[in-house]
Amino acid sequence: MYKRLDYFENMSFTNLTEKAYYILEEAIVTLELKPGQSYSEKELSSFINIGRTPVREAIKKLEQTRVIEIIPRNGITISPIRLEEALLQMEVRGLLEKLIMLRATKFSTPKEREHLLELANRYEIATKNKDAISSMRIDDEFNFFIADCARNVYAAGAIKPLQPSSRRIYFYRYYTDDEMTNNINYGHIKLMRSIANNESTTEVIKHLDNLFVYLKELVLKTFNSIVLDKELLDYTLNQGN
Repeated sequence: MYKRLDYFENMSFTNLTEKAYYILEEAIVTLELKPGQSYSEKELSSFINIGRTPVREAIKKLEQTRVIEIIPRNGITISPIRLEEALLQMEVRGLLEKLIMLRATKFSTPKEREHLLELANRYEIATKNKDAISSMRIDDEFNFFIADCARNVYAAGAIKPLQPSSRRIYFYRYYTDDEMTNNINYGHIKLMRSIANNESTTEVIKHLDNLFVYLKELVLKTFNSIVLDKELLDYTLNQGN
């Protein structure tokens, strides 16, 4: 059974399919479900303690994010981390996130900007504590929240499938390079605070561009070796406990 199920018990979901989706997504992002491993629908249902019908529907949605591959008669395979896909996703994300940040700067309400400051403060605490799980969850919360602030459902819908694979790489390398992790985390924090403080769009985009420099560096460093390092994977999982 997934060891972090308690976290999801206090969250509200519209249905069990949505709950199954988010639990499975986090298990993939945090490498509990390992890249290259195959699982049956029954195994995943048991893993997250949710019935097979909502799990089946969640799997269909996860396939759209490309973190899993459904192979007929062979089950569900957790997709390997691939360099070419990571770079292609960054190319699309760069365009979508620029649109989302510009619109969020213009349309976010004072209450929403207060929440952005709260997220930034939580992110900073998680960074100082070297807490990969909390950092990953705050990043996820920020992604969804800022898309809502942008008031464009099409942009929000387009960017959502691109985010799980990026967060998986981020989590995988979280403990390997403190400077790189801090650059990425504080890049997010500065971006959040820039929008929250109602800075100019020029300043917001400058922070976003700086963040993408660090994210691209993360991707390229990860793929010095295309094959996942088992020792590094085990170390990351143990640090995340």
